[in-house]
Amino acid sequence: MKPDLDLLKQMWQQKWPACPPVADDIKHFYEDKWLRMHSLPGGKRYPENDKEYSSLILRHQTILNEIKISNTMTVILANWTNEHDGANVRWPEGYDMPKNLQYWQTIDESLEEDDEEFKSYCHLFVYQFEWQSGSLDRLFRYVAEDRLAGVIIAPEDLSWLYHPYDGGADVFFSTIAKKDKLLNKYKNWASN
Repeated sequence: MKPDLDLLKQMWQQKWPACPPVADDIKHFYEDKWLRMHSLPGGKRYPENDKEYSSLILRHQTILNEIKISNTMTVILANWTNEHDGANVRWPEGYDMPKNLQYWQTIDESLEEDDEEFKSYCHLFVYQFEWQSGSLDRLFRYVAEDRLAGVIIAPEDLSWLYHPYDGGADVFFSTIAKKDKLLNKYKNWASN
């Protein structure tokens, strides 16, 4: 299953127009709709054993099962290079990229920089899949180990965004009420 890339751009502009689809930037534009969740008890950042990896994955799955409104999910993967062309992007060794992964767009993150040597480009790739618990376990593990970054998971309509990172996840909602509902249910997992 492949997303319609033009439609995805249009939907991003409709739902999240204040910023480009760069995961780490969203919180600066949608602070009122942002909730940060820890992936391990006590806000521990990195898992050290199988039990902690299981706990981390369970938290990601629990939150996604709670907020999911569609079985078809979209995943946006980011990769940074100093080349404008995303053709030479390298992915983590051992991570099997989905066969339906498509290049989506490149964002110049250094518009003020004139020297090409110091330019930075964020290359975005997307794929879609049918959600079921366990389908993103390997992705969550790679994110926790800081081998993948800039990941965004969302339903087809982009009505919410889920950005896992090493240490937790940023969740962005279409309304403050939806954010507060999740916060009230999982207060112990939320960041202060």
